[in-house]
Amino acid sequence: MAPKLTDKHIKLPPFAALHVKLATKVMSHSVASGISTMFALGALSSEAKDTALFIDRFDKLFNSMNSYSLKSSKPLYHALTLKSTHQNVLLDSVS
Repeated sequence: MAPKLTDKHIKLPPFAALHVKLATKVMSHSVASGISTMFALGALSSEAKDTALFIDRFDKLFNSMNSYSLKSSKPLYHALTLKSTHQNVLLDSVS
């Protein structure tokens, strides 16, 4: 379900330096989708649904705070504006 993830992403040695790049791959939309799919197929318990929701919210929040251009084809990769969906994501993350 998440072929790009390796042990390096999950099993860090004690006191290892933290890398944002590794964390964002683990906390990504594709991982959330994979967990949701496995839950829907009955391969994971009900707690997996909450984990997928948390990961998806984290991914959206990170993307909205990490935007770097004025225009993008992906909704949260562009700069925050009065008309963007960023405000909804930010409000959802605190509720």
